Amino acid sequence: LASGKPTAALEVYDPRRDLWETKADMPTAISGYALAAFEGRLYLFGGWDGALALDEVYMYDPMQDTWTARTAMPAARAYAGAAATSGKIFVIGGFDGQQALAVNQVYYPDRDGSGESPWGERAALSEGRYAMGIATLADFIYILGGITNAPGEQQALQYVIQQDTWQAFEN
Repeated sequence: LASGKPTAALEVYDPRRDLWETKADMPTAISGYALAAFEGRLYLFGGWDGALALDEVYMYDPMQDTWTARTAMPAARAYAGAAATSGKIFVIGGFDGQQALAVNQVYYPDRDGSGESPWGERAALSEGRYAMGIATLADFIYILGGITNAPGEQQALQYVIQQDTWQAFEN
């Protein structure tokens, strides 16, 4: 909000009607979360509640206009990136309140609630990073910019999902 405090508000823009709508509030007021769309739902990971980084995960179902708590992340973090591809959601990097994180964890929505852990580990970033741009194209995830524990321009990275490897590419 203008005050600098997080909000629980969810607002949705309809470009066809050029109209904003207010939907169901999130379960808690947060900002700095990672968000990914997967199979018609939104998945929200972590974030900042105004005091601490969070490990919470929520799923928003637009057909029901409801939020549901899911299995928490293995560790709290804010300002991570999330990208859905190949039947899963990658949650990469983030800030734990002390430092930039290099983690690359994968969340399997279909496993959540089945008794099997929905979380897995993948190849970590070469250095911690948060507040970066993240996008998917085919079976690749791209990371641009962001903040690390060291000063300077950040190298653009490509994650090759099938090989579980990171490689730099020209900015």
